[in-house]
Amino acid sequence: MPRPKTKEELVLASKENYEKLNLFISQLSEDELQTPFDFSRDPKKKEAHWKRDKNLRDVLIHLYEWHQLLSTWVYSNQEGHEKPFLPEPYNWKTYGEMNVAFWKKH
Repeated sequence: MPRPKTKEELVLASKENYEKLNLFISQLSEDELQTPFDFSRDPKKKEAHWKRDKNLRDVLIHLYEWHQLLSTWVYSNQEGHEKPFLPEPYNWKTYGEMNVAFWKKH
């Protein structure tokens, strides 16, 4: 599927990919759902998230929290309350710390 170019295409692609994700997860066994990730043998995977996210649950938590950030930001701005996307005290240089806070929260 080509990259969406309109709002309608973006919404459609989002729905389709969300359904694909849910279908994929629903087909995993309980053991697969609980299996820890191990990226230690891949030298290219050095970024923080490769160490932080230990299993599928951690990845889904990350997606959920970023979705909440987006929803809150959009709603606030639509209501006339301009606010930055990232909550205080985070910025685009420190958002990695926010991701760790999300991980600890759950």
